[in-house]
Amino acid sequence: MPSLERDNIFKEINNEYPDKYQFTHGDLTKWSNQGIFLLNCSLTVKPSEPLSHLNEWQEFTDNVIKYISDKNKKTIFLLLGSYAKLKCCEINTRKHEIVIATLPS
Repeated sequence: MPSLERDNIFKEINNEYPDKYQFTHGDLTKWSNQGIFLLNCSLTVKPSEPLSHLNEWQEFTDNVIKYISDKNKKTIFLLLGSYAKLKCCEINTRKHEIVIATLPS
């Protein structure tokens, strides 16, 4: 799926925040080594039906994000797309930074 290609993620962040973030590659190895956790709003779908299981995963993903927000300090949450933006209410913005960008295509 093209929207999930790592180069597209970096391009979108560069476009949204040109003065703050600049990525020149699409290698996620450094993120993995730093303990970065990537989570989609919906972890499964019916074949050829995007978002078909979104409601089934909402409570789970909200709880995961709230848990990370409650148990960690100084976490950066990267929210890509309109469904991800809805997760802002689960994040303590006094402790954490939120970076919001459109979903890469």
